[in-house]
Amino acid sequence: MIHEVSERQILFADGIFNVIVSSLVLHNIHGRAERDAAVREIVRVLKSGGRVALLDVTHTNVYTQVPIDSGIANARRSRPQLLFFMPARIVAGRKPARAALTLCAARPGA
Repeated sequence: MIHEVSERQILFADGIFNVIVSSLVLHNIHGRAERDAAVREIVRVLKSGGRVALLDVTHTNVYTQVPIDSGIANARRSRPQLLFFMPARIVAGRKPARAALTLCAARPGA
């Protein structure tokens, strides 16, 4: 099933989606704080072990850091890919299982 929602306020419970894809959306949100909030909201509704892919033309360096800060493991940014008229990048990652999150949080210096 496909749902179209505002990424700044996703009206679903925490951790219910296995996969979330955002394509050429986030750069349209004005202001870094608002874009960061949208990425955190995407991570919030992603299940443990779920995958996320954010395709965009700008700000992808920030999209790589915000998911890591919000609990996405191995967030990585692709090389530029020519789409239409400008290069785009994909930031992808996986939300670790809850047990892994607990272990990471319990480690000193983590």
